[in-house]
Amino acid sequence: AGFAILAYTVVYNHILRRHSPRKVLYATILVFAVTLVGIIGMISVKAAGSSIALYVWSDLMSVALTEQIWAMTHDRFSTTKKNWSYAFMGSGLVLGGVVSGSLTHMLAGPLGSAGLLWITVGGLLALLVSSSFIPKITHAEAELNVHPIGETRQALKDIFSSRYLRFFFFMVLLGQIVSNLIDLAYTQKVGELYATTEERTKFIGGFTAVLSSFSVAMLYLAAPIIYRVTNPLNALLILPLSNFAGSIFALTGNGAFQWPTVFFTKLFDKGFNYSLQRASKEMLYRRTSRNVKYRVKTVLDVFVYRVSELVAGVLTIPVMKMLGMNGVWSLCIALTVVHVFV
Repeated sequence: AGFAILAYTVVYNHILRRHSPRKVLYATILVFAVTLVGIIGMISVKAAGSSIALYVWSDLMSVALTEQIWAMTHDRFSTTKKNWSYAFMGSGLVLGGVVSGSLTHMLAGPLGSAGLLWITVGGLLALLVSSSFIPKITHAEAELNVHPIGETRQALKDIFSSRYLRFFFFMVLLGQIVSNLIDLAYTQKVGELYATTEERTKFIGGFTAVLSSFSVAMLYLAAPIIYRVTNPLNALLILPLSNFAGSIFALTGNGAFQWPTVFFTKLFDKGFNYSLQRASKEMLYRRTSRNVKYRVKTVLDVFVYRVSELVAGVLTIPVMKMLGMNGVWSLCIALTVVHVFV
């Protein structure tokens, strides 16, 4: 998955030098739809590597399309727009989670995995059609925003030569490492409680619906209040503080108390990630130029996200061997403390 993300990042920045973001989005959606059809074919004949191919496809698709759509959003919203408008835009992501989670929970049994994948193909084609209705940038706006979109190497130079962008780098890296460690604990608990694939799929679908509902509530109810009383930079502290508290409870709890703690830590981690964290981070991108934004966002929001998975995996192996899950939670506590002070 890491190599696929790196390849995507390089190719995406290269193509943006020659084509508009709108055309790149159309092509990306179509490529994902076609490749998923091929993966479904691999699964139907039980081809070797089909599970890995699906995992890599899902991992890449989930961040690539989201990043591209957010980048285009920045072309439509100037720095004069109110902060809550970004929270409203982010609600589309989590509303999709409500629908997809509910459908997965209901249809996993009747349709099976193959049926759900065909529904995903249909969803991508629907997205391709609906994306054609995204308003085009006017000629005057295009004149103001003309910049040669650069390469990945230049994006890395931009990040490490700017204190502001280095803050983004470490914020994304540390936040996602902790999130991946929490995912590990959550996945382990789900595996212990649900024996079959169908049971796990149904539970995860239901959990996704609950998670997305929580994120919608945060965006529509909490975000307008939070952005009235504080700025997006301070709002970014809510996620690491929540993960710090959840990790403390998970480390000190045991028995019947352990599963609810893991469940709610995961819920708050992903819920805040999909709502306040995402919206606040996107607001802070407004301080950068369009040229830097398109270069840097791809590296930070796609590649660094997946590098964090690699780092989390490397850290987890020795910690699990020496200290078990208590070591993982202790590591989460240490990283969230660093995250807060970054």
